[in-house]
Amino acid sequence: MDQAKDTGELGLAGILVWMRFMATRQLIWNKNYNVKPREISKAQDRLTDLLQNTYTTHPQHRELLRMIMSTVGRGGEGDVGQRIRDEILVIQRNNDCKGGMMEEWHQKLHNNTSPDDVVICQALIDYIKSDFDISIYWKTLAENGITKERLLSYDRAIHSDPSFRRDQKDGLLRDLGHYMRTLKAVHSGADLESAISNCMGYQAEGEGFMVGVQINPVADLPSGFPELLRFILQHVEDRNVEALIEGLLEARQELRPLLLKSSDRLKDLLFLDIALDSTVRTATERAYEELNNAGPEKIMYFITLVLENLALSSDDNEDLIYCLKGWHLAISMCKSQSAHWALYAKSVLDRTRLGLSSKAEWYQRILQPSAEYLGSLLEVDPWAINIFTEEVIRAGSAATLSSLINRLDPVLRETAHLGSWDFLMQVVMSWDSWQVISPVEVVGYVDVVEELLAVQNKSYDRPTILVAKSVKGEEEIPDGTVAVLTPDMPDVLSHVSVRARNCKVCFATCFDPKILADLQANKGKLLRLKPSSADVVYSEVKEGDLADSSNLKGDGPSSITLVRKQFGGKYAISAGEFTPEMVGAKSRNISYLKGKVPSWVGIPTSVALPFGVFEKVLADKLNQGFKFTILFSSFELASIRFKLLDLYCCVTRCHILKQISQQGCLRVGLVSYIWWGVLCGFGPAPIGNWYEVGYLTLVFKIIRGKKTSGRADMGFDITTLSSDWDVKILRALSAFRSRVVEKLQILKKKLGEGDFDALGEIRQTVLQLSAPPELVKELKTKMLSSGMPWPGDEGEQRWEQAWTAIKKVWASKWNERAYFSTRKAKLDHEYLCMAVLVQEIINADYAFVIHTTNPSSGDSSEIYAEVVKGLGETLVGAYPGRALSFICKKNNLSSPQVLGYPSKPIALFIRRSIIFRSDSNGEDLEGYAGAGLYDSVPMDEEEKVVVDYSCDPLLNDGKFQQSILSSIAGAGKAIEELYRSPQDIEGVIRDGKVYVVQARPQM
Repeated sequence: MDQAKDTGELGLAGILVWMRFMATRQLIWNKNYNVKPREISKAQDRLTDLLQNTYTTHPQHRELLRMIMSTVGRGGEGDVGQRIRDEILVIQRNNDCKGGMMEEWHQKLHNNTSPDDVVICQALIDYIKSDFDISIYWKTLAENGITKERLLSYDRAIHSDPSFRRDQKDGLLRDLGHYMRTLKAVHSGADLESAISNCMGYQAEGEGFMVGVQINPVADLPSGFPELLRFILQHVEDRNVEALIEGLLEARQELRPLLLKSSDRLKDLLFLDIALDSTVRTATERAYEELNNAGPEKIMYFITLVLENLALSSDDNEDLIYCLKGWHLAISMCKSQSAHWALYAKSVLDRTRLGLSSKAEWYQRILQPSAEYLGSLLEVDPWAINIFTEEVIRAGSAATLSSLINRLDPVLRETAHLGSWDFLMQVVMSWDSWQVISPVEVVGYVDVVEELLAVQNKSYDRPTILVAKSVKGEEEIPDGTVAVLTPDMPDVLSHVSVRARNCKVCFATCFDPKILADLQANKGKLLRLKPSSADVVYSEVKEGDLADSSNLKGDGPSSITLVRKQFGGKYAISAGEFTPEMVGAKSRNISYLKGKVPSWVGIPTSVALPFGVFEKVLADKLNQGFKFTILFSSFELASIRFKLLDLYCCVTRCHILKQISQQGCLRVGLVSYIWWGVLCGFGPAPIGNWYEVGYLTLVFKIIRGKKTSGRADMGFDITTLSSDWDVKILRALSAFRSRVVEKLQILKKKLGEGDFDALGEIRQTVLQLSAPPELVKELKTKMLSSGMPWPGDEGEQRWEQAWTAIKKVWASKWNERAYFSTRKAKLDHEYLCMAVLVQEIINADYAFVIHTTNPSSGDSSEIYAEVVKGLGETLVGAYPGRALSFICKKNNLSSPQVLGYPSKPIALFIRRSIIFRSDSNGEDLEGYAGAGLYDSVPMDEEEKVVVDYSCDPLLNDGKFQQSILSSIAGAGKAIEELYRSPQDIEGVIRDGKVYVVQARPQM
């Protein structure tokens, strides 16, 4: 345990896997061992004490520790374990059953007691209660995973069936009932009855060997808590479970403060909490039959109960808490018969689904690798390994919650007259109908993939219908794809959605798992898809029908070319200098709007680094000196043949380190090239020489590319070096000086040969560029003269942050999505040039994207827009969930109509900062939508905030909502009138004011 807790999640996951393998009888630890019951009881007591202490000292791992404790018994000191041996003898003697099955069980108990004994005892009780029906005995065993073969596998096998006389019935039921408490005290710490008894205290009276055992109640239990627990025990088997579940959750809430404090009885409280949690799940499952015919309000109520239960068992539960608040609001809206209650409930349902998916992914990432590793070493059955994480999830509240959500989804859809499909080429015009824009009928071969991202660079040689489990929104659609069908929910205005519309690819979200499963089962078959307003009809077709369907798929992107841009002689320009030769359409459009839009629409001040600046910086002499951290970083795992610590301490003491740092050469660069010299056979480095400041100065000059006659300015003479190694390494450093441009040429060659890993290496190489002083000076002048803050005024580090952001924008020319998109469009990637638009960030309350012509219906009289909380990156980037969406007639801007409420769990906020936006010559080309392919990078990192929509005025204040949405629509209409063509507009809301940060022609 000490090693596990020090390792963190991975170590505790290993403990959990091991203990669960034992709990599920995949791992029999006590095979061929004679372990006395009192010894196992004491060992379990020590283990649970360790878990209790770790729970207190490592609060970040409480969820994993709870899961571990749910697999082990409480244990106990003294005679708690020994009583297992002693009491079975008393049972045999008092009830005259010393032979047969009872004697065989007695021998097993003396040799090795295990959790199986709890099941065997229960099976005997059920058998006796059924008036000695042997089939009931075997039924109880089978339901708990114990077979005849397992009984025979014990070191002391159980061969016989139980056989008792009728006059033994009452005594056996009494004594086996007492014995069950003893077994559960050792093996079933999370059993509800024993957990309650351990916390409230009890004293068991007995005769002979069954001496009384006293357990004191836990001190400082909340007032009224014992009465609450007694209520739970009285109603634990009630058919109507609502009052029981409410009591269980009330008890868990009362316990929660005690679980956060250290206590010598903490494990008893934890076992009680685990038992209460488990009972909520079983009680809810008992109500499933009742919920089959229940209305949405009752199902939502049960969802709140189970969601609260899950939140109480989770470490990171902020999102779950906000989902819970959302469900309470949905119930309130339903009771008040709000027109939008089902629409809002659907958004909360989608967000809850996302939360469950995230939790399942966490379980899979943490537990499954350990299960596979340990399972293979322990020779666990492969099927048990493969389903390990799945079974863990099924055993928890997440599975119960998922089941309830799946029950509610079709009820909401029926209430709202929705179908199973939600087209990304449509918007909901009303609750009674769906409209589909350009309903694309396609024929293609079905292929099933885990995620669209994994195949975005693939080219299919035949028309393909992709069924993709994951579609985030930023992917490219592969060549040859005629349809993408997914259970995921990317935004209607996400990159992949826009790309699907432009390329006339059928793109739909399906919420019915049965339909998706059926489509997946058709993998390899040729299907025809016929989308309607609220459904997709699909059918298998013959090969001959494929030729007839050639007219079903629209033409691909038109033939277009890029024109290489040249450096115009300026590193930075103001908005008044934005011309087609200097910047892209993004910069020019925002400059055009300044002063022309209505006064209530704000336009941020902008400057830009024009086309050609990247290439100019690349060729600058500052960037001719090669960064050794790039070339030799792969050698950093090599064996070091000298004392790096001495070298490191030496370098940090040298005053020239400041010079080196200022010039962009990190300490690790010095270490890297020394390793390289050793690996190349120059021999071990004489450590003493590295203490010479003059020697380091000479090295510094060579790295910087300066000429040297062999003497440093400090009087250091290269001829005085004490070994040939020193001369060789210095000459090698001078000879192997290189340039970033040469590195890029090598990587581009690799890329041309199909090595797509080179894309990441190119991006990293671009980040090594140094800023020429002329660039810094010109950019500072332009920003200050335009009224923008200069980052460097806050310190050199702030400028370095800004410079890194600029380089990331340039480097995004080589991001995977952009590269594959230009390749697909047959654009010359070398001719793609990147300007950088510089704007001060408006710390938004909300962000929006507008299409001034409805992209689904093509209705030019109607605006379609999406709104998110915080910055717009959650809308245009690959953030899960949906935005708030609405439409608005241009002749009636005061009456926006909400189509869908938001389900995105995360919003982004940022301090006062600068953003550097990509502005390439490959965006907004006719016939090719390149917008969104390249990165816009803020100088500061955004803060992720979990959103509570239940108190957001945009959702629950009708007047505020109408005002904001009408203002957004009004800004869209005004900008469209300026350009006299449909526009794709991005902007933000701050303190009720609309700001437009970007506008382009709507594709």
